[in-house]
Amino acid sequence: MAPGSLLLPYLDQIEQKRKRSAVIEGELIFRCASSLCEEGNYERSLNYLDEAITRDPDNINRYLFFKAVCLAKTGQLSASMNLWKELKDDFHQSVLSHFIERNRSLPRMLPSDPPIEKSRLKLLQKKPGFDSLAA
Repeated sequence: MAPGSLLLPYLDQIEQKRKRSAVIEGELIFRCASSLCEEGNYERSLNYLDEAITRDPDNINRYLFFKAVCLAKTGQLSASMNLWKELKDDFHQSVLSHFIERNRSLPRMLPSDPPIEKSRLKLLQKKPGFDSLAA
């Protein structure tokens, strides 16, 4: 057995730990970005989101979703629209199209709800009584 082949199992373990570390780093950076966004500090939030994308590219869609929201809140509607297109999010594209076509920016005072990712929204829709909310 070649000496290098003895190291292969350890290399796999190291690689797994590195991946976990990237996910944890990405999550922590994402939470900082989220907090900054809620405070209205969108530019710094965007910087943190770019860092999260760099550190944890496996969760890029999550970070791009939030980045699109921050871009829209800073008035960068075209850049936000490009991300919604990349994410294939027809709903947010149609909302932004409404403002872009009328040459208007988003209202300054938006509710301070954190953006809801599609997976969480789908879970909400599955809850009993959800349909009665629209009635």
